[in-house]
Amino acid sequence: MSRLKIALIGLGRMGRVHAQALAKSTTIEVVAVADPSNQSIKFAKNTFRNAETFSNYQQAMQHLGVEACLIASPTPLHAEMVNQAE
Repeated sequence: MSRLKIALIGLGRMGRVHAQALAKSTTIEVVAVADPSNQSIKFAKNTFRNAETFSNYQQAMQHLGVEACLIASPTPLHAEMVNQAE
């Protein structure tokens, strides 16, 4: 069975909680991560060694193989990001 390939958008407080759970998943593979913070990108590279990292969320959403997005950005950005993910 193949794993669902996702882009994780945002690695703030909630994004890191989600990241730690996703890193243990046997059914989901994080293939792209986006966050504008260099510190968060470093965290992503340590957590998801095979994922591509981006400072721009649109690039992560468009990354080859992404089938779904988990949006963990600040709440005011959700609507815009959901529209971009369609």
